[in-house]
Amino acid sequence: MVNSVSEEYLIIRRIRVNGKYLNVVNQSLVSKDAGNFDVLKCVLSKSKDTVEVNFKLNWNLNKDFGGKPIDYRSVYSNDSNAVYERIGALLADDPKIDVKKEIGKIEKK
Repeated sequence: MVNSVSEEYLIIRRIRVNGKYLNVVNQSLVSKDAGNFDVLKCVLSKSKDTVEVNFKLNWNLNKDFGGKPIDYRSVYSNDSNAVYERIGALLADDPKIDVKKEIGKIEKK
């Protein structure tokens, strides 16, 4: 169960299928008896194989279309997260950050 669309994308960045990354090519909303689901159709990197990832939504689509925002700072400050996840959290919070500068800060720690 996820709380926001940006949280889905942070999760997608961590998933590997046979060592290959997932690239989102399509996104759709589906209502089932159990609730609302965000279905992401992904293609595997360096391949034409596709995978569907279903996220059960933990918010009311009628009130919050994009979901409830996550605490990006907690993802960034967690040293056990990979650099790309930490930078992704910053970019989700503020797309105008200086990525090179922020990576330099993380690498110095």
